[in-house]
Amino acid sequence: MALIPAPQSTPGMRPLFLDLFTPELGEVIRARLEGGETVNRLCAQPGMPISSTFYRWRAVHGDWGASIVLAQQAGARLRARLRTEAAAAKAKPHARYRWKRVTPDYALRRAAVLEVARGLAEGKSLETICTGPDMPTPQMMLSWLHEDPDLALIYGEARAAQRGAYEAQIDDLFANLTRANRAESEQRFRQLRTQMSRRAPKGWGLEQRPPMPKTWEDARLAWEGAEPAPPVDSPLAIRQARKRLGLSQTQFAARFGLSPDTLRNYEQGHRRPTGPTRVLLAVIASEPAAVMRVVGVGLPVVPVSGTLAQVGIVT
Repeated sequence: MALIPAPQSTPGMRPLFLDLFTPELGEVIRARLEGGETVNRLCAQPGMPISSTFYRWRAVHGDWGASIVLAQQAGARLRARLRTEAAAAKAKPHARYRWKRVTPDYALRRAAVLEVARGLAEGKSLETICTGPDMPTPQMMLSWLHEDPDLALIYGEARAAQRGAYEAQIDDLFANLTRANRAESEQRFRQLRTQMSRRAPKGWGLEQRPPMPKTWEDARLAWEGAEPAPPVDSPLAIRQARKRLGLSQTQFAARFGLSPDTLRNYEQGHRRPTGPTRVLLAVIASEPAAVMRVVGVGLPVVPVSGTLAQVGIVT
């Protein structure tokens, strides 16, 4: 519906519309207010009266003024309903807050920590994992780890496996380093180092916390001057694979179906692994995260309370 022409006014100033009320214009105003528009927003639009003129019209034109009051009330109810619906759409799932209403028992907490460990082994961040509808907040889960050493051990092993994956990526970076990809490799190295610093193990039951990678130049020189990796069945390689996961000899043996005495003989050089055992140790040394995800499937693993061995079989 076309509005009546506005009277001429001083440039830069809006017309007052004091004597330009028409039923057509009044109906447009009433419909827009009933549709949820506020008076201030309506009066700020071109072709509409200023707010003082609007309230004067509402007082002078009685029947129209009464309909305008009802339209304003209907618009206010509509805005309130839309705000409620928007807030409900943005609200976090109700299950997210079940951890705050009750104190979860050990089984629930352990299941949540195992799910976190699974996500960490897959390279996800703690914040991303805890956005799930049935997951606790990161702060609450970390408080469980401080209270329970068994849960802290699960988390620590997952962090160690995650860190090992980052270190493997850095090794691959230097192994494929050329003059052509030097700038890209250096940028990727800094990204990996930043991610490692944010997700590095922080003493959750680990035997040691390995140092962070050096600067790009120091790391490159150290990698170029490093000695070749020892054979996968050598005592040093087996010991390095175990420490990379942050496990003691007893824990490592229980996790991968070995006897502690056999593992001790391997690390001391009294015996050399052969056959499937040698293959298993080679896979553990190169892909620790992958082994951790499937270690509970098809292997004679001795159950150890609070370990990552059960991550692969928890659904």
